[in-house]
Amino acid sequence: MGIVAIGDNVVDCYLDSGYLYPGGNCVNVSVAVRRAGLASAYVGAIGTDLAGDVVQTSLMEEGIELTRARRVDGPNAYATVRHLDQDRHFGPRETGVRIFTPDAADYAFIGTFALAHSSYCSFLEDSLAEIADRTRLSYDFDNGHETGYADDLLQFAWIAEFSAPGLSDSDVHDVARWAHEKGPAYVLVTRGAHGAVLFDGNEFIHQEATSGDIVDTLGAGDAFIGRLLTGLVTGEPVPALLSAASAAASATCGTFGGFGHGVRIPDGYPPGLTARSIEVPAP
Repeated sequence: MGIVAIGDNVVDCYLDSGYLYPGGNCVNVSVAVRRAGLASAYVGAIGTDLAGDVVQTSLMEEGIELTRARRVDGPNAYATVRHLDQDRHFGPRETGVRIFTPDAADYAFIGTFALAHSSYCSFLEDSLAEIADRTRLSYDFDNGHETGYADDLLQFAWIAEFSAPGLSDSDVHDVARWAHEKGPAYVLVTRGAHGAVLFDGNEFIHQEATSGDIVDTLGAGDAFIGRLLTGLVTGEPVPALLSAASAAASATCGTFGGFGHGVRIPDGYPPGLTARSIEVPAP
């Protein structure tokens, strides 16, 4: 029994502090699963530059199985971030070599796990049917309830995750009902500081956000998802599980990056970019 994440990875370059951190939805979820005590694997394409080294090394140190992770010649994906007055401002980003098409060996490997997780930023939409044929699928649609992105993909998900920090309780319930009717057994809507809601087709279970010191919110939603998936796979009681997922998200907010492992940004990386490259909106 275990969970495999398949898809995106990235290094988040914090230009003001001068550190980069490994991350990406699928990488963050895989680490959250392993930290919760369940076997975890990552399938994806990692670059051969220093950023790729950081991603691979951090996953190895976290105990993530990398049997089907491949190093692809070229730059790793990166995103640039500024932190000013506790607000995040994202700047230029590159996908690098992270976009890939799973092969037969990948699908066979995925089929050995109790659940697979992927996300909207993994560019694997054409592979979801095959993944769902092999095992249960968790999929993070982010704000796909607003854009129409999720409409044709929900049929493949066993659990669907959405981000909707600005919606009322009533609107969150509407989103969850709509998504559930399209196929998933569970629908999770994360709401940032307003907590989260899990819907199983019968009951809406609300979970308040766990208080704690907030250093950096990047990766908090992924930590919540990873802990939730771990408990669903292992059969934990849902109310206690949601509380544990909220605590995992809060703990992530107390550290920089999606799960730590910060490395000093070397001179000249990312190419031609500095903190001044990111325009910050006037207050």
